[in-house]
Amino acid sequence: MSEYDESNNSYSSTTISIPEKLSRNYINEKLLKKICILLEALIDLNPVKNLKKKTINKTIFDLKRLPLISLYDYLYRIIKYTRINDNTLINALIYIDRIHKNKFIITYYNIHKLIFIAIVLASKFVEDNCLNRKLYSRIGGITNKEFEILEIKFCLYINYRLYIKKDIFDKYYLNINNDYVFNGIKEELKRR
Repeated sequence: MSEYDESNNSYSSTTISIPEKLSRNYINEKLLKKICILLEALIDLNPVKNLKKKTINKTIFDLKRLPLISLYDYLYRIIKYTRINDNTLINALIYIDRIHKNKFIITYYNIHKLIFIAIVLASKFVEDNCLNRKLYSRIGGITNKEFEILEIKFCLYINYRLYIKKDIFDKYYLNINNDYVFNGIKEELKRR
């Protein structure tokens, strides 16, 4: 993950090589865009002001600086190399909603790590084929040790509630895939 270093006015980046054979050929870009819109709206409508400044309590998920990579590009990268399906991505969105409902403040400083760990946990919970910790770490741009700690902390924040009831999943799935309902959700978020 690239970050801006204010001390010397430059960007620091982590170049990570990932085997091309891991990449996914098809990515549902429409779903990806919708999820980015929802996550960014969640951040923008946060009641805590000045989220781009360092005025809130830091967590293990917070970066020191805003990441250089956009949320869309980061999600695209994760999906491409983890080869998750759309259902797993929706499960990850439900996990993010759960962490938010537990009064965790989601910001531009922590959304990248949060969504990455949510996707990994959803993948491990619902899919048959999972990658090993080392590959997940490389894809997410974090160390193996940090990856392990983030997984544990995320599970604690959602009270280890990884199971999602079918009716809850169906509600999220229908709302995000129905353009009419999704536009209504966007409008409701704007009014808050």
